[in-house]
Amino acid sequence: MAAAVAIAGAQAPPPSRPAPQAASPLVLSARAEAELKIEQAIGHLYQLLLEQPGTPQAIQARLRLARLLALSGSDQAALAQCQRIREDVPSDSPYQTRALELATIVSRRVRVSSGFPLLPVFEAVVSRGIQSLDNPRTIEFESESRFLLFDEGGSGRLYRVAPDATSQLPVPRDMSAVSLLPGGGILMAGKDNLVAVSPARTFTLTGSWGGRTRQLKEIKSIASTSTGDLLVVDGDFDGLLRCPAGGTSCAPWGVSTKLREVVVGAGDWVYALDDKGKIVRVFDSTQKSLAVVGPSVGSMSLDKVENIAVDQSDGLYLLDKDLKRLFVVVMRADATGRIAPTSLGSVPLPQDGPMAVKNPSALGVAPSGAVYVAGRSSARVMRFQ
Repeated sequence: MAAAVAIAGAQAPPPSRPAPQAASPLVLSARAEAELKIEQAIGHLYQLLLEQPGTPQAIQARLRLARLLALSGSDQAALAQCQRIREDVPSDSPYQTRALELATIVSRRVRVSSGFPLLPVFEAVVSRGIQSLDNPRTIEFESESRFLLFDEGGSGRLYRVAPDATSQLPVPRDMSAVSLLPGGGILMAGKDNLVAVSPARTFTLTGSWGGRTRQLKEIKSIASTSTGDLLVVDGDFDGLLRCPAGGTSCAPWGVSTKLREVVVGAGDWVYALDDKGKIVRVFDSTQKSLAVVGPSVGSMSLDKVENIAVDQSDGLYLLDKDLKRLFVVVMRADATGRIAPTSLGSVPLPQDGPMAVKNPSALGVAPSGAVYVAGRSSARVMRFQ
């Protein structure tokens, strides 16, 4: 009987835990890319294509693979992946559009390496509804044919320019910067607050440095990462401030020198232009310094870079207002993870005739790599492609 009681009171063995699932090749590739192990990241994507052909994950992997192949300098292989996407997905798929845009950017680089002009076509963009531009500062693309144009002149004006019409959007008081949010919302910075359009909210940002917390009232440039974090250049702070997604408290991040402009590119790399217009510093999402562009690009010294932009294949564009030139630099990664900025060349901005851009100040790059430029005291927006 005693034995029976002892057996009845014994504890049952704990249930066995399921073995942890291995991370997917997409996750492993993202981790390797974040560590700048580009060849390893490419290998994980090829593995996924072999194991899961024809799946939505495979299409996503091909697009990422094309970008990483271009980053590693394998432009022809990148173009082949874009072509496979266009063959494998329906014509109305967004992947069709993204593959075509990326292929257009990469094929332009291939043509330049073969001796063709960098951006041979220069033309005016139809922008009905804009009578004049006092001080255009920012061009942000919502799609290939529709963009936002911020004119800082006066109290600030924001235009949405499309092929068929141009509209003026409401802005906060003394607007000073604009950026697109993940999912297509618009973030506008004014003197007293930020306004997020879709989702609609108004909020203020504070930054903490030097043992004090201060409201950010002199925002000069603002950009958003793919996760919704904000990177801010404020006139009262020498460096970058990073604000977590959904939060309003920002902290110093990445660089501690006076800046003019910040943009976020492929893989959430951060590009910060110094206030003198001579140097662009490139960081990854962990604040690791990846590269420095300037004070020379190729055989030319930069004079005064007014604005910068990046494309979806790690291309950096620099608008030098004093030299009246547009410089293009491509990021390349070697097997060790070192990032090497490589000059693709430059093109002059016409200074005479009906298409002259005498006072360039705003720069933007469309998804396909077409480059848009606007200048002071003119209503025209010009396009290189």
